[in-house]
Amino acid sequence: MFYSWKGFLPVFLLLRAGLTASAAPDICNVPGQCSNELIGLRFAESLESCIIQGKQMVGAHFVSWIPAPPGPCEVFGECDIEDSIDAVTSSLDCQVCGAAGLCSGHIEAQAVVSGDYACEQLCEETPTCAWFTHLEEQQYCLVFADCTSLITDCTNCFTSMRSCLEETSTSPSTTTPATPSTTSAPAGMNKILYIDGLTGKTTLVSLDGTTGNCDLEDYPANSNWPAAVTYNNGEVLACGGEDLEDADRCWSSNGSAWSALPNSNQKHCRDDSPNVIVNEEWWITGQLQTEDYSCSSSSSTSEVYTGSNWKPGPALPGDEYPIWSCVVNLNTTHTSLIGGGSSARRDAWLYDWTSQAWTRTGSLIQGRYGHGCVALDGERILVAGGYDGSSLVYSAEIYDAIQGTWSSQPDLPADINPVAPILLNWDGQVLALFRDKDQIYQRSEETGEWSVLQGVQLPSSFGGYNLDKAVLVPGSWSCNPAQ
Repeated sequence: MFYSWKGFLPVFLLLRAGLTASAAPDICNVPGQCSNELIGLRFAESLESCIIQGKQMVGAHFVSWIPAPPGPCEVFGECDIEDSIDAVTSSLDCQVCGAAGLCSGHIEAQAVVSGDYACEQLCEETPTCAWFTHLEEQQYCLVFADCTSLITDCTNCFTSMRSCLEETSTSPSTTTPATPSTTSAPAGMNKILYIDGLTGKTTLVSLDGTTGNCDLEDYPANSNWPAAVTYNNGEVLACGGEDLEDADRCWSSNGSAWSALPNSNQKHCRDDSPNVIVNEEWWITGQLQTEDYSCSSSSSTSEVYTGSNWKPGPALPGDEYPIWSCVVNLNTTHTSLIGGGSSARRDAWLYDWTSQAWTRTGSLIQGRYGHGCVALDGERILVAGGYDGSSLVYSAEIYDAIQGTWSSQPDLPADINPVAPILLNWDGQVLALFRDKDQIYQRSEETGEWSVLQGVQLPSSFGGYNLDKAVLVPGSWSCNPAQ
């Protein structure tokens, strides 16, 4: 005997308004809506998709979904259910069984199969199986270690958790083994999500050589050219576009598809919007976009996305925004704003998120704007490249937070363009994307010298952070295997 997961029907529990959901262990597809404080807002095509998205958020235990695809998916840590004719609520402990859609996650096994039962067997025979998807038309089965999203436009695809299988079948397997998936990668941040600003083309680039580059869904702004992009808690967050109408539009991607987020309150500049994640919230600052293709050097933005809405961000230090400055987290409590301005300032500031105050710290050795910066270990920041108003800057320097001073480092390679680089901390190793290069460079921590990271190539020549964007994402991210 085996459990027919396609025939699964959720259990409807009738609860009186005001019942605390945390007191009820099996709240699955219950009429009503959580009334507690939101910890996140997404959009989902189904309740199952909403549950899967909710599982990716730290501290989440419940979701409420309005069935108006794509309907709002509200994520909560606690839940007091109130009557609602429009919404249904589920605990994240509820099983997802036979949900219409294709799981996106770390593929553990795949095979041609003869039906539902064979796909279930493949999951049971794979020790690391946590989810599985049966693609009926293709007669194919995919087994996953995790499921970060549900692609609902996959026709005749059905996804279930391993826990939906009540018993382990002893029947012989009818699967035809296939070559192990090449989309799997270590659980670390071993890939780059790269967005070409001109075209919106979005590509996954493997850093450890386990997979080749592959294309994801294009950045959704009509005019392309994202202003701010970051990774947080299982998602890439992005805002902005070249046209003014796109400058306050925002989206999130779970590696499979882009979903709309609430519009920002300010129009973020397409080519100068430094941003960081602080305590699970996203701070964007920079120039204000005032027209299509145009930003104001005298007007700035500062706002924070909480995961459900936008709120004002910190006021910036000084009397004006230093254009093309660099913003980076020193650690979990302090963020640094470094250099910038048409006069290529040497100023460096630290913002204390606890006291909500800026403090000036040691000045750069070399004034610069259009430079890159990256935190090293919670006590140091590396700054490299840029422009000083008259010539290219190839120098690099490190800030020591304990001493409050900067020290010179070996210069960048002489054959690169040092303006608007992206610097990334890849598990302790600094990587760099340089303008007009389709290679990624790595920095030696021992010597400070730069060299090409072998075996890795960008989909096109990097245009600088004012045009193209790149963020580290988990190695488990993969392109849609059904494409």
